[in-house]
Amino acid sequence: MTRAIATGTGLRTDVRAVADWAILVLGAGAVAGALIGGLGGRLAMLILRRESPLAVGLASDAGFEIGRVTLAGSLSLVVLTGLLGAVFGVVYAVGRLGLPVAARVPAAALVGGVLGGNAFLDPDGIDLLVLDPTWFAVASFIALPALAAAAVAVAVERGARDRPWPYPVTLPVPAATATRVLVGALVAVVIVAQTTSLIDLIARIP
Repeated sequence: MTRAIATGTGLRTDVRAVADWAILVLGAGAVAGALIGGLGGRLAMLILRRESPLAVGLASDAGFEIGRVTLAGSLSLVVLTGLLGAVFGVVYAVGRLGLPVAARVPAAALVGGVLGGNAFLDPDGIDLLVLDPTWFAVASFIALPALAAAAVAVAVERGARDRPWPYPVTLPVPAATATRVLVGALVAVVIVAQTTSLIDLIARIP
């Protein structure tokens, strides 16, 4: 009976720990994505619109009308970037296990920047042809995701101080070490592959 109670208590503790971490990473990701990616993106587009009067009225690569700011469009952008941020929060919560503490925030920023650049920059699209200055457009599409990712990492690392990580502490030491090495290797592969792709993409921008 005592053993059953202890097992039940341990399970409830594990569930609470996982739920606590889920709230932390999803919340940090959603807030950072919405504020930095969504509102920051709107600000960057406002600057580009002011510098690119001939582009007003054209459809952007994302399907928005350049120069037209609507509540629905702004909300959809904030929601989209919030969802992307939440997904990144989950990915970061796992990826951080394979990285030294001092490297986690810089690595998150680098991953966010290269992934964002590859996702949002299109050398064959209209945005980079009609929006000026081009360097600012390119920098914005890379810097905003990088800043959002860094913000997620900072929030998660601060929250982690008061939250026990539910796994892989319960694994045998060799398995836990192998998990960290594997995750760290995967993070390194993603960074190298995406950075190479981004450099090639930027080189194709007219």
